[in-house]
Amino acid sequence: MKTPIITETPAVGSGGPQANFSKSAFDQLIWNKGYEVLKETALKCPCKGKATNQQSNCRNCGGTGWIFINPTDTKVVLHSMNLNTKYKEWSEENAGNASMTAMQEEEIAFMDRITVKDTNAIHQQVLYLKTNDPDESTSQSESQSHESGSESDSSSEVNESTYFFTTIYDIKEILHIAIYSGSQNPLIPLVYGTDFTYRDNKIILTLSTAKTYIDKKQVGDQDVSITIRYKYAVQFHVVDIPRETIQSRTKAGIIDNPEVINLPIHAILRRSHYVLDEENLEGNRINNNDHLFVYDEVNPPMNGTC
Repeated sequence: MKTPIITETPAVGSGGPQANFSKSAFDQLIWNKGYEVLKETALKCPCKGKATNQQSNCRNCGGTGWIFINPTDTKVVLHSMNLNTKYKEWSEENAGNASMTAMQEEEIAFMDRITVKDTNAIHQQVLYLKTNDPDESTSQSESQSHESGSESDSSSEVNESTYFFTTIYDIKEILHIAIYSGSQNPLIPLVYGTDFTYRDNKIILTLSTAKTYIDKKQVGDQDVSITIRYKYAVQFHVVDIPRETIQSRTKAGIIDNPEVINLPIHAILRRSHYVLDEENLEGNRINNNDHLFVYDEVNPPMNGTC
């Protein structure tokens, strides 16, 4: 229900100096000077109940409470935000922040995910062993075997993909990786191909290495850990939008002109690992929720027409 307007501020004369903005000039600057990024739309996952938090076994959000859909290639102007830390105590509270300017058409909102292509950052993590559900692994492998017509590869796939670790970011290059072998022993470096393989954010132990470190009597995730240092593409989440919209009139000096244009928006970003915890599920177990809604799918027709 709309509230009736009681009064209006009287118009002011238009004879004074004015500052006019050109949307096309702003957009051209962003496109010519901006970084190439992958923008993903954020949705809150409805797995959260009235009295419970998000579910750790949810295949939509992976236990994080957020779903990221519809990846889009675009460009944004981006730069890091530094605080003056001289004579001040430093903390991680304001670490990893960046400022972004994007075109209004991007429809940026809180928690949207921004991945900056062709960038390299370094991250360190301690990862804990995860295990696939044997029934699920078998069914997936049987399906792959049926499609390829090969049964010999099936058991190999089941064995080789049963034990794995997952990183927060997709791995571009591993700089160091070693497995923990007790508080009194040095870390044991792992060798690609011999001890493990990796794709995207999943590190898969080979069967021979898994047999060395895993107690088969235990069920489910086990306390086997590795340390890893790797390169990844810089990734942020939108945490604040100080100016969600800036409007400028299309004609200078005309106060009553109703036509306005929306200028590029400004957003504050933060590195993903400062915002969300690591997902608890393997990447290929997360459901694909990509869907581009058109207006008349979710709204009444505009002005009586679609």
